[in-house]
Amino acid sequence: MDSRNRYLSLVAVVIVGALTAAPAVATVMKMTQTTFAMPEEGEVVGLTGLHYGIRFSADVTTAVYETKAGKDGDQVIVVWTFTGSNTAGKMHRVDVAVWLLNEIGERMAHGEGKATLGAGAKEQSFKVKVKTTREDLQKTTLVNVQANWVS
Repeated sequence: MDSRNRYLSLVAVVIVGALTAAPAVATVMKMTQTTFAMPEEGEVVGLTGLHYGIRFSADVTTAVYETKAGKDGDQVIVVWTFTGSNTAGKMHRVDVAVWLLNEIGERMAHGEGKATLGAGAKEQSFKVKVKTTREDLQKTTLVNVQANWVS
């Protein structure tokens, strides 16, 4: 094999390696979380700690919830509406998990959602639904929110 063919083979190996490694780059870049006291329905809670970035700022900044009736009489859907902002010139995706905790910190229910904060977004809203029972909702004293920043 002459040197030109070896060079082209090496280039092909590098390109194939880069393409197969690309999905691994889409893993969690940073995980942040916060815990706060369960608010009253409709009460807006300011969030701290759900931040990504050094030279830019991508943040989940507020949360508020409303309840909706589930399929059976005991089931409740807690719909959390979050707002986020992003000062970066590119969008950032965040996967958000919400856990409802009782007074001793046991996880009783959880829900997950995904959001893409657009470039330059200000107070962009997105929702995460948590299915639970009326009894567990009444026992909820804390809410834990985890934000997995993936881009």
